[in-house]
Amino acid sequence: MRQTAKYKMAVAQLKLLGVIKKSTEITGATPHEELYSKLEKAGYWWNSKAGQWKQAEENDRALGKFSGSIFEYPDGMPSGVFRLRVMAHPTEIDSVIKEVCARLNVIEVSKPYDNRKGAGQRVYVLCKRRPFKEVARK
Repeated sequence: MRQTAKYKMAVAQLKLLGVIKKSTEITGATPHEELYSKLEKAGYWWNSKAGQWKQAEENDRALGKFSGSIFEYPDGMPSGVFRLRVMAHPTEIDSVIKEVCARLNVIEVSKPYDNRKGAGQRVYVLCKRRPFKEVARK
């Protein structure tokens, strides 16, 4: 199992909260998602820019960063938040990110990660939908 920084921080935070004593207590088919779900239910969200799990505050809820899931508000309604994975050649990744940010309502962009196979980098872009506007058709 691949132990990312997010995973390691989740284990450490859950130990600190007393939810688990050791990482072997997580036995689900998708241990990463099980950990993340436990933390989100405890009121935390992953801040990829800071590389840590943060306790949710009211302004985080308004941005759709936390509600148990970033994709829905506490009342169960969709938050309008969505995530994109953007992959490009390392020399083009910055310009691609600028283009995405110019077109979408971007909340957060992760640091670039090297692709596991072959050339290229990837970033994760957290966005929020803009209110729908009727567009005049030609």
